[in-house]
Amino acid sequence: MNGDRSNLRIRRLKCDDCLTIHHELPDILVPHKHYDAASIEAVVHPQNKIKDRLPVGAESSTLSRWIRWFSLWLTDAIRCLRAIMLRYFMQVPNPSSPRDSSVLHLIGEFVGIEDGWLTRLVRPIVNTHSWLQTRFAYLSSLNRS
Repeated sequence: MNGDRSNLRIRRLKCDDCLTIHHELPDILVPHKHYDAASIEAVVHPQNKIKDRLPVGAESSTLSRWIRWFSLWLTDAIRCLRAIMLRYFMQVPNPSSPRDSSVLHLIGEFVGIEDGWLTRLVRPIVNTHSWLQTRFAYLSSLNRS
């Protein structure tokens, strides 16, 4: 959060069954993000009203991108978590709909709202290979209106 840099070694693991390579994702990361999950969580948390004064070592344009990404991604994340829970015969929370419920309520129904909720939201989606990366940097300028 203070802007310090760290280099992490991400282990590459080869599956003996399907022969594909998988990357081991540490709990502190969100896929395709260059900042730790706690920093991103501090910025996108629905209760944070003053985004400019957060103690995160990132530019304001990066903070805006995180907020935009999270608002677009949350509905898909909730759908993925519901599907995962159904697949494993777990009790699925049933708020009326993502549009009718507050963001904080939706998050709380699935992973709680204590610190670390973003990691708890991301991890099952990544571990079940449900994380989709469909937007690339070079397309960002093409898709602006």
